[in-house]
Amino acid sequence: MAVYSNLYIQVIESGCNVGCLETEMVRCITNKDPIAHSVNQLKNERNRLYHLTDISADIGITPHVVKIQTDYLQTKIQLCLQNVFSHFTQQIDHEFKATMSALNAFRETHSQSAHGKAKTAFNRFIKLYAEYQELGESCELNDNEKRHFLCAHNALEFLKWQFNPSVFVQLQYDAHFAVEDADKKEEWIESMQPQLNSLSKEHQDLIDQHVFMLGNGPSDATEWGKEHRFDDMKRFSVALYKATHELCLKLLNEEAGIKTEWELSQFYKKLHAVVNGPNTEAPEVWGKRELPYFYDFLGTVIDRLKKEKGALFRVP
Repeated sequence: MAVYSNLYIQVIESGCNVGCLETEMVRCITNKDPIAHSVNQLKNERNRLYHLTDISADIGITPHVVKIQTDYLQTKIQLCLQNVFSHFTQQIDHEFKATMSALNAFRETHSQSAHGKAKTAFNRFIKLYAEYQELGESCELNDNEKRHFLCAHNALEFLKWQFNPSVFVQLQYDAHFAVEDADKKEEWIESMQPQLNSLSKEHQDLIDQHVFMLGNGPSDATEWGKEHRFDDMKRFSVALYKATHELCLKLLNEEAGIKTEWELSQFYKKLHAVVNGPNTEAPEVWGKRELPYFYDFLGTVIDRLKKEKGALFRVP
């Protein structure tokens, strides 16, 4: 009888704790406060109930009222975790949209301040995703919840790529920043030089060629573009953009046979959709303008178009 009473008291205590934690999580959600601690405590109560069930089984005592109460609390904990997961799913979606909004604002201006705001939004998303992931791994998710969980993971991977671009793209960003931050021109040049040297000779020569054309270099000076790369940072930025744009068009032609204006227009629309471009009535115009900033993402867009088996691709 004493064992039963002790067991029952512990189950009742656990029930009180679950009720308090449920209330606390509602408060955290309402006030947008951190919720990880409450979730962990709820998981601890779930483990405690498992332990109490094991104890009752070991001593051969499983009072009917204790079992009913234990099963009820386990169900309540699972529903509570699922409700929190549902709330987090909405928050993740909201933060992803906010991050994309900040990222698209940066894409419009390519300014350091806009990049800083986008980076801050991205860091918020990462922090929220860490809690979301931990919560999702502790819940019994249904198929719809699993799809949301996978979508959140894909969103994270996409944003990671956006904020950790290849040398091709980072150089273009840095060139924009150097134009904006003219007082620190030499520091930017020192930062960009190793990145520039890591590019293929073809890409470097193409950049120098555009520097030469934009600067109206003398026809007999074959090294003029290389020697005068950083004389004018705005010119260098434009040369980078034009050279990368040219290489993008070459890649599209070689990898997917895309070269007519109509084919390119369809590709630009798809690019806008795949990278979550801003709302616009002319996505093809946006895609054409932003093409060089997605040099290392073009293969992904091409693969998606090929899977759709559209008329965009020629039969070899």
